[in-house]
Amino acid sequence: MATNPLWDVELDELTQQEAQERFRVTDKMSANWCLRKLRALQTQANEVNELAQAEIERITSWRDKELEQVNKHVEFFQGLLTEWHMQQYEADPKGNKSIKLPYGTLKSRTTKHQPSKFDETALLEHVKATDDAYVKVIETVEWGEYKKTLSVIEVNGQLAVVDANGELVPGVAVKVGGTTFSVEVAE
Repeated sequence: MATNPLWDVELDELTQQEAQERFRVTDKMSANWCLRKLRALQTQANEVNELAQAEIERITSWRDKELEQVNKHVEFFQGLLTEWHMQQYEADPKGNKSIKLPYGTLKSRTTKHQPSKFDETALLEHVKATDDAYVKVIETVEWGEYKKTLSVIEVNGQLAVVDANGELVPGVAVKVGGTTFSVEVAE
């Protein structure tokens, strides 16, 4: 599938190598060989993804065109049903809140007028001035800054977190660190 003949050679070598005994990295040359193989595999994966993406876009475009027509018809029939239901509701509001039919139900729902906030700042200032019992104060620790003052020490063979005064800090656990390794293949 790879279009670059050099990557094809790399992938062919990889297939041959898998048939033999397990390869081991022993020096920079063998490590570089592995990186070449990884680069060829990444190229192959990119080609597969590009092909898949092109097909996904083509199918998505087709779907959108088809659904556009379907949605127009849905809106048309829903409009017809809503118009008829409104007429039935106006004639008898209690008896025609919902109309059950073999293939579905037409429903109406009436809501009362209710407040809706749109300017949090203006609302907060008004409530503070008139009745601050409805103002909520949120307390939180500035974790980023406080964390800088903490230390991890060993106490009785266990790792623990202490503050600047050397006191154990409740509610804080030790996230164990370590070394991680990764591979970056040059493009």
